Amino acid sequence: MEAAQIKPEYTNEDSYVVPFVTARLLGEFPDSTGKSPIMDGIFLGALAIHNELGSNKSALLPLYQDQDSSNTLKAVYHANIPTFLPEWFRIFSANFSRPESPKKVREYTEEIATSFGDRLAINRSLQVNILVPRDATNFISLPLSDKLKQMRYEILIGNPQDDVAETRQVVDAKGFYQNGHVIEAMLKNSLMTVWNSDDLDIPTGYHRDMRWLSAQYLSKNTRGNLFPQLVPTIQDLVMRHESALMAETNNTWGALAGLTAVIRR
Repeated sequence: MEAAQIKPEYTNEDSYVVPFVTARLLGEFPDSTGKSPIMDGIFLGALAIHNELGSNKSALLPLYQDQDSSNTLKAVYHANIPTFLPEWFRIFSANFSRPESPKKVREYTEEIATSFGDRLAINRSLQVNILVPRDATNFISLPLSDKLKQMRYEILIGNPQDDVAETRQVVDAKGFYQNGHVIEAMLKNSLMTVWNSDDLDIPTGYHRDMRWLSAQYLSKNTRGNLFPQLVPTIQDLVMRHESALMAETNNTWGALAGLTAVIRR
């Protein structure tokens, strides 16, 4: 998906754009009384997430909200599955909320969609890009906390059948480095609005299993940290941008670039 699919002026020419995660969101709408059509007072959903920047891993996050007792959207963790949820939903929850291959997650996502049947009212594709301003001074050498202050998440939402963006939200990354960070950014701008959710509750065990989706992935200098993967990508984009600018202003730049490539070999 591309932002320009929504409006031609959404070109992001002022930013370096790095694909971060893609996702698919399933769920149900409240009925005319504000209740769940599947279970009285319980909304069910699921978020399938694929890491496009780092490890080739995916995750399926089962979600529910008890409208009668709380406006908190809750993630189901395989070690602690509420018994009041439907059996088919508990089976999926037991098999997931841990890292899996993209192929397996996509297969189970389709099975969940089938299990919802005609009650599946929410079926959307999401893509989150990291936006780094091109005028961000010394972004690569900034401390981690300052890098986060420069970054934004571009959240594109569209139809999974045609992969065309229909809505766009841009939010500051610094507002989403608690809880599930990018998960929270996606859900706050989609499912949580539909279900009138105020908070997101993700179990600690899920954070531990899904380090690439947890707050630790953003700010802790440990293996699997975001920035050792993001910085080389940004460096490459900066070099390409600078080369393009040089090519526009120097007729001999093409020959110089070719000679430089030969010398580097």
